[in-house]
Amino acid sequence: MFIKNCGLDAGTGPRRWHVPTRIAGDLRAGAGKFVDLRSPRGYHLAYAAFAGGCESNDALRLPLTMGRRAGVAHSPWLMARSALACLELYLENGNQKKRAGFERIAHWLIDNYEEDSGGFLGWPMPTVPRAFRGGLSDGWFSGSAHAECVAVLIRAGALLNMDGALDCARRAVIGFATPVEEGGFLREVGEEGEAGGLDTMAFAEEYPIPGRASMTFGGQARAMFALSDFAALEGDDGIRILLDRYSRGLEYVLDGFDLGFWSRLDQDAGWRGTRITSITQHAEQVLQLSLLARITQCEAFESTSERWGTYARLRGHRWKSGLLVGRFRIMNPICLSLQT
Repeated sequence: MFIKNCGLDAGTGPRRWHVPTRIAGDLRAGAGKFVDLRSPRGYHLAYAAFAGGCESNDALRLPLTMGRRAGVAHSPWLMARSALACLELYLENGNQKKRAGFERIAHWLIDNYEEDSGGFLGWPMPTVPRAFRGGLSDGWFSGSAHAECVAVLIRAGALLNMDGALDCARRAVIGFATPVEEGGFLREVGEEGEAGGLDTMAFAEEYPIPGRASMTFGGQARAMFALSDFAALEGDDGIRILLDRYSRGLEYVLDGFDLGFWSRLDQDAGWRGTRITSITQHAEQVLQLSLLARITQCEAFESTSERWGTYARLRGHRWKSGLLVGRFRIMNPICLSLQT
């Protein structure tokens, strides 16, 4: 069960999350100072920076961000990360105000979803990124934000027994089984993907545009983590099959994220040049891939994570990546507002 695996039993008080010393050492060796293994999700950078750091909040003390037409709105991406930050701090030190903050956001997610034409529920993003205007419509769903919202709901239900949270998560996770062409996040990849059906390989799109395969690494990783959480909690064979499709899909395209000296953020052919990771983003992808290897037992994920960790330890590689990141931003100024 999910609760047992996380090291927290239902009904107990706050407790620090435990990661075996050997694994913690391996991850720190790969990702350096950016790794904080106290995160309740266990496979991300620390969320604590998102707790209470918002420039504005509404009357219910929910975080706000700039929305349409220079107004303010709720962003599911910011809401989910703020919730996970509050949960992280509550589990670490028993801060009841942080628990209340987590519960407020979880209740907001339960009460403020929209139902997609594909039959799943989600939370619309407040703005369309400039880079994808014309491809994404107002109220679009982000793959990574969707996954993080599912993570909040799973924890609200499994750890705090919040009414309606797990039912909402069940309905939301359907989005990862719904093809991009039908409004979901699933894009079939590889030769098998041309045939359709349960045996195809899959990739979760951060920016679900039918005619443009952006294939963002972070969106895929977060989707796989959410599916893994849900499968562990529910024991759902269908979700395990879906997770395997995503695992095989990532393995199929993984070499395309490796530049031989660094990693890239996506495989979107619509950019001018290659969208390379910053040092922080590279460190996060190393950590994500290492944890995906543990979840899926995929040797390719483990070996690639180790290789990327080696890249990060070489000063010349870091210097070169920084130059290329700057060059890409100059060539693609419209991408500066992208969150992943």
